[in-house]
Amino acid sequence: MASLKSIKKTAQQTAEAISAALHVHVEISDDNLECVAGTGEFAKLIGTKLQGYIHARVLSSGKACIIENPGYHESCRPCPFLKNCYATAEICVPIFKGKTPVGVIGLVSLDAEQRDRLILFQDQNVNFLEKMSDLLSSKLKEIELLEKEKFLNNQLETVINFVDQGVIASDEYGNITHINRYAQKVVGEENVIGKRLTSVMPVEKIKNIYLSNQYFKQEKFDLKQKNRHLRVIGDAHPVIVDNKNSGVVLSFRAVSDAVRMSYAANSSLQYGFEDIIGVSHPILEIKEKANKIAKSDSTVLITGESGTGKEILARAIHANSNRIPEHFITINCGAIPETLLESELFGYEDGAFTGARKGGKLGKFEIANGGTIFLDEIGDMPLHLQVKLLRVLEEKVIERVGGSFSVPIDVRVIAATHRDLEERAQQNLFRWDLYYRLNVIPLHIPPLRERKEDIMMLAEHFLKIYNDKINKKIMHIAKETEDMLLNYDWPGNVRELSNAIEYAVNMESSTALNARNLPP
Repeated sequence: MASLKSIKKTAQQTAEAISAALHVHVEISDDNLECVAGTGEFAKLIGTKLQGYIHARVLSSGKACIIENPGYHESCRPCPFLKNCYATAEICVPIFKGKTPVGVIGLVSLDAEQRDRLILFQDQNVNFLEKMSDLLSSKLKEIELLEKEKFLNNQLETVINFVDQGVIASDEYGNITHINRYAQKVVGEENVIGKRLTSVMPVEKIKNIYLSNQYFKQEKFDLKQKNRHLRVIGDAHPVIVDNKNSGVVLSFRAVSDAVRMSYAANSSLQYGFEDIIGVSHPILEIKEKANKIAKSDSTVLITGESGTGKEILARAIHANSNRIPEHFITINCGAIPETLLESELFGYEDGAFTGARKGGKLGKFEIANGGTIFLDEIGDMPLHLQVKLLRVLEEKVIERVGGSFSVPIDVRVIAATHRDLEERAQQNLFRWDLYYRLNVIPLHIPPLRERKEDIMMLAEHFLKIYNDKINKKIMHIAKETEDMLLNYDWPGNVRELSNAIEYAVNMESSTALNARNLPP
């Protein structure tokens, strides 16, 4: 809030002008009776608290006060200079902010000649002081309005910087007037305020907006960066003042961010280490080791037979990493045709090949930027793509299909396979250099037949899940069923056990899970 202290310079200039005009001493105090301006001897008191009994009275009453006999006036009773005052006369008027007194201007005479000038022309002096008081009040109001405007501007800037999209505003001449942090990051230039909108946006698009009033909503367009263009999707809004187009506000989001948000909205599978069920020594050891390396960015290679829970372990590592809440993106390298795998991983540019989507497409690596990518069945990746993956791991860049420039990425890679990669490398089906890059932190999940102490714990876990899912009330697993579960080898591992319990729960009609209801 504006106070007399915030206009000390103006208050001092006012005090000196009054003193020069009336040839008397001037003191100006605030609502705490602190001297903020003064002339003559009172200049030495600036910054100190005045005795201020007369000033206190003026602040309290909000009315002018004329003291013809300082030291003998009723307001002087508490003063240590009672009946022995250094002043010969005093005139004080309040300074208002709105209707509230926030300070006092005091005229003080120290000799008979000065006293005559104050008292003989007291009405004129009071009137003059009130006009000076009004000037200070106006200055306070001006400062308050400026402070309010500054607050609103800062508040607006905070709001537009907080929104998760770019905002660029331009005036009626096409000069950039505002840009938020998101847009600044996209554009990649520090000083764009005052530059033409054409410096960041195609000329034709701007002509359509300014000359033809062709505003748009959720339309794709290109923003210029230092060495390339970035595809964005957004809106153009007119700024109308007095029925006149006074500028444009662009709001947009990088298409890559929009795609990542779509993935985040559709991805609900989250696992922690508590979701890895088991009490066997290998499982406890894997959980301990995975927890230690979760916050690292080192590459992880998870090996194990199909159905052992490699993806759940990868998701748990991501969930306990510093990359939360960024995305965990999965891709099965063995399930996608070789001709499509490259574009799925690295994306492609507009017109990269026949049938390519207009505007191009982001690959899984760009979608995972900032997060984790899980490359399942990495052992089935074609050799020519292994070279590109090696470059990603070494240089932290990808190149889209049909692209002519590299795109920097920040992604943690977790790979998994049921194959023996060393054996495949010896057969020249897998690159040794890529194997060493992936195998920085190896984690092996043993098959279920090698950790039978986990079987019943997993079975009880799945029984609870499918009881809730199918709305059954099976209370326990029968002893005969338990024996069958423990004596089976489970070639399909945890996935097969889950399926078996789900089948049995569907078939069971009693409160015990009986062996006859297990899959044939």
